[in-house]
Amino acid sequence: MNPEYVPQRLSDFLSCMLGQKVRVIRAIPTDSTRLADESVLLAMDIVVELEDGSIANVEMQRIGYLFPGQRSACYSADLLLRQYKRLRGSRRDAWLTLFSSDDPDRIVELLEDYPEFKEIYREGYQICRNMEKIMGIFSEELYMLDRNTERYMFDEMQKDLDEAQNNLDEAQNNLNRMNDKYDRSVRNGVELMRSLGMSDQEIVSRLCEQYQLTEIQAASFLETQRSALQ
Repeated sequence: MNPEYVPQRLSDFLSCMLGQKVRVIRAIPTDSTRLADESVLLAMDIVVELEDGSIANVEMQRIGYLFPGQRSACYSADLLLRQYKRLRGSRRDAWLTLFSSDDPDRIVELLEDYPEFKEIYREGYQICRNMEKIMGIFSEELYMLDRNTERYMFDEMQKDLDEAQNNLDEAQNNLNRMNDKYDRSVRNGVELMRSLGMSDQEIVSRLCEQYQLTEIQAASFLETQRSALQ
């Protein structure tokens, strides 16, 4: 599978595994000491450059490692760092410096290396001298900031309302369950007292005493149960 000796073989394998056309351009040097230290578990561990310019790690294990999520995160961070280091020396780094750096010494170095950027800085300088236009830009930015703040506040309020509604629904469900349980308890008590041959007046009196009901409520329970039995 070494791309230096059989380049097409690894390309075909990766294309099959990933379900898309992949062509390995070259192998990028990696940490050989790590492979030696973990030779019991690792059969191969290489970093390759693909046809679209991206890089990928290809690792073959004799025994699958535990914690694949953590290992994948570490590999992703390593590949991202490699990608950045490869691009840092290209002309993209110059554009990133142009857009992000305000260090005069760094800007002078950039203009010495890339004189074509002088016109961009000249235009930016002329824009900054037009205070009316600059204030207009800030006014527009402030308007957009206010709009975004309003949206954020509305979203937060809606989220609080949704959460409050969910809590209210849950509380209502809990209350309904408690009421159902209470009603069953009262009905069971009525059935027990009827089985003991107690009169309706005695049952009403006991219900008022044990369940803190009014006589009207207790009588209503009796009537409801009597209708259910009929």
